[in-house]
Amino acid sequence: MALATLFLTVLDMIEQLKNILLTQLPILILTITVGVLSALGDGVTDQLSFDRDRINSGQWYRLITCHLVHLGPTHAALNMVAAIVGWIIFRRVFDQFQWLICILVSALSISTMLWLSGVEWYVGFSAIIHSLMLLSIGLDRSINKITRFILIAGLVSKVLYEQFCGAIFSGTTVINGDVSVESHLFGLISSLILLLFFKFKDRIFHQV
Repeated sequence: MALATLFLTVLDMIEQLKNILLTQLPILILTITVGVLSALGDGVTDQLSFDRDRINSGQWYRLITCHLVHLGPTHAALNMVAAIVGWIIFRRVFDQFQWLICILVSALSISTMLWLSGVEWYVGFSAIIHSLMLLSIGLDRSINKITRFILIAGLVSKVLYEQFCGAIFSGTTVINGDVSVESHLFGLISSLILLLFFKFKDRIFHQV
């Protein structure tokens, strides 16, 4: 009897663990992918980075993959900590499929703006973090209007400050490179595109 109870307890624990893993799947996949790519070193970063000349030659995959590689392990770790914190706070705003779509749309729109603005080289997930953060704040119904306004004003002010005064956190000695402040601005712009979509999606699909 005791053995059967123990067996059932183990099965229940396995089921709970499976449910936890499934609900946290997006952030787990993202963190593992970024960690592995970072561990593989500069060679992989060079092959996946936003490189204007190589994109122009037809390597369009870089518009997506550039957001998954970083300047080094510290750069990757800092971005993943920020992504995990954001996920813990806002993960209930979207389902898993919607999160995937938001990440892909953010990545493509940010990379398009990087290309249009003449940027030669870029890596990092921080622009997407800025995009998803503003998007989540804007759509999270659990946030009251005053808190929403303060959070949005703070995030927008931070990015605007960076455009005129440079990065608040200068990470050359920490992340082995300069912070791409224009990409943070592009992240906010991409989130506005997604916000408009979610605001009017019912009308759009109803008309279709």
